[in-house]
Amino acid sequence: MDPSSHEYKITKDIYQRNTDLVESIRKRKAAEFGKKYKNDPDYIASDECFSYLNAARVAMEAPDVPRLEGLSLQARGSLCLGKLFRSPKYGAAVDCMTRTMNNPEPCMDIMNDLLNDTMETREQTARQNMPRKVREVNEGLYSQSKSLFAKKRMTEEQVVVSSTAYVLYHYCQTPFVQLMSCARTNSGDTSKCRMYVERSIDCLTDYQLENMVAMMRPPKL
Repeated sequence: MDPSSHEYKITKDIYQRNTDLVESIRKRKAAEFGKKYKNDPDYIASDECFSYLNAARVAMEAPDVPRLEGLSLQARGSLCLGKLFRSPKYGAAVDCMTRTMNNPEPCMDIMNDLLNDTMETREQTARQNMPRKVREVNEGLYSQSKSLFAKKRMTEEQVVVSSTAYVLYHYCQTPFVQLMSCARTNSGDTSKCRMYVERSIDCLTDYQLENMVAMMRPPKL
């Protein structure tokens, strides 16, 4: 959404005036998500792989952690994801680690190829796993990004707000239109429209979780 649009301004106002409400919805949804998927084998496997990659990032940014430790965690995460998403580059990465007796340093180019290939496979698989409406909104969002963001020089905050406004309008249209109508009668103050804010953010969080679930599912055999 263009920063001059009503949808953009209302979305920005949501996050400026309803911080506690937005955070409480996110916490509730995260708890529901964790309860629903805590025993899901795909979620457990994906979570384990990304825990290695996240730990690798932290280790590499820490000045007191040996570089090899960070590389080892990164290699472990890359191999974990490559195996889970059945990347054709997985075998070459395993062979390299075997030849170097698990020293990841000489294998990092191969590991990076493996991780890049796996992420591409993961995105393609996610599109197949997504509900139709989520996929259509994502495709529309991508199209908007190419046209709008190329024409306007936008700050990072503007990009985030614009993308969020697009999803709210196209995926959560009913509560979001009701919210915009309510805000109009209250001089743009969304804090006076708590019920519609809650419904809109609840729906937005559902959209985000649908994307997360789709991204954690490996390709079907």
